[in-house]
Amino acid sequence: MGRVIALRYARLGVRVVVNGYRSEDAALQIVEEIRTPGAEAVAVQGDVADLDALENLFQQCIDTFGKPDIMVAHAGAEIVDQPISEVTKEQFDRLLAVNTKGAFFTLQKTARHINDHGRIVCIGSRATSLANPGVGLYGSSKMFAAGRPLEGRFGTPEDVADAAEYFAGPLARRVSGQHLLISGGAPAVTGGIPLRPTDSSGS
Repeated sequence: MGRVIALRYARLGVRVVVNGYRSEDAALQIVEEIRTPGAEAVAVQGDVADLDALENLFQQCIDTFGKPDIMVAHAGAEIVDQPISEVTKEQFDRLLAVNTKGAFFTLQKTARHINDHGRIVCIGSRATSLANPGVGLYGSSKMFAAGRPLEGRFGTPEDVADAAEYFAGPLARRVSGQHLLISGGAPAVTGGIPLRPTDSSGS
């Protein structure tokens, strides 16, 4: 999903900083895709749960392109098919470190560094509002939600990129602090209808 959003922004002329929170290799691959049509991009490696690494991410952005105009907070760790009764301390600590602590401090540092009238897009998950077996810990660690599609298909990264493009563009200049469900028309809570655990179409 992050790759699709980065490519979409690049096609719109945005200079992109791609952070690979697990490794720099994945970020470099996305940067190479972005550079193919001549757009500008750089890769950074930093675990969002590490506050020093987060600060380095913003500093590299500022040193390369200047203060950011758009921030997409997308990094997330996931555990599926894991009952709450079997979650280990290590799993708990890692999910909360990335999905809650990492998201919070990414947004905090964005508020400190972003240009005036900049845009912040935080990608979340429908798992926050719908109890699916095996994703209880993951859902409790995320910050936003979406629901079940009614249009006959599950959401795609391109669907989320559409919303990310809107929020970063001039049509959203009067939009602030909103929570958008990219759900194909479904409500946030669907009465326990089973969903595909790995689908993540929320923003």
